[in-house]
Amino acid sequence: MKTYNFFAFGVLDEYGQPQLSEESQGTIKISIFPTSQVITDNIKYKEASYIGLTHNNSVNDSWVIEYGEVKLKVLYVNPEGRLNQVFMKEI
Repeated sequence: MKTYNFFAFGVLDEYGQPQLSEESQGTIKISIFPTSQVITDNIKYKEASYIGLTHNNSVNDSWVIEYGEVKLKVLYVNPEGRLNQVFMKEI
């Protein structure tokens, strides 16, 4: 697992539109892997191009994780099991 910065998505701008926070909200230890196949049976997983595994229980769908040069928006978190499964897409 590596440590990555995360940002909050949903901070409202002066027009009331959600936007990405400008400053990092903290760090998260997560293992991130690109997905090799698309799961079309479930709409939650359809847009996901990356999957992550973490022990962090506070991760939610308002987070954006900085993965090198790419920012990944958390789509869905599956908290069942020892590690949380985090499904993400590029923004």
